[in-house]
Amino acid sequence: MLKNLPLKVKLIGAFVLIGLAPLLVAALVAVNTASFSLKKAAFDQLRSVREIKHNQIAAYFSERVGDVSVLATNPTVVSALRDMRKAFEGDGGKVGGSRWHNAKQTYGPWLSEYKEKYGYYDLFLIHRDGDVVYTVAQESDLGQNIVSGSLRSSSLGKCFRKSVREVGFADFEPYAPSNGEPASFVGAPVHD
Repeated sequence: MLKNLPLKVKLIGAFVLIGLAPLLVAALVAVNTASFSLKKAAFDQLRSVREIKHNQIAAYFSERVGDVSVLATNPTVVSALRDMRKAFEGDGGKVGGSRWHNAKQTYGPWLSEYKEKYGYYDLFLIHRDGDVVYTVAQESDLGQNIVSGSLRSSSLGKCFRKSVREVGFADFEPYAPSNGEPASFVGAPVHD
């Protein structure tokens, strides 16, 4: 079939093919370059988002350390822990007695306001021997000993052991007194 075509048509066809080859090569190079640039831009954007999230998480934990550090040195907290402990012991190592309720009336509103203002789920006062003498949420952990009791291996128990001398964290894990919901804790020693 090509043999029957005139030379003029054959030459034009050859020139068109020779002219299109560089255009096709240029188009392939442009597509590959654009594809590479788009992938690079997407990965750069993901890296930027990762950095932003990293900084947000670091700032969040830095704020929590600041909150608990200030709270641990607050005179109201120092008095609350001391008085709640005395009431707890005076009521026979139990919460709910008259002395404990009097201490709760004195310090509970302030501690509840702090918890709400800073967006915490709960706020604990734990004596150095591990007795949970007060919690704002007053769940089943109230009155328990987290050193020798059933909560010693919980995230609250881990945080308590870390925060005996300095600010300590415990990572998220299910916490039985809060219906097994994941909970993370930050704590600091209170010095009188």
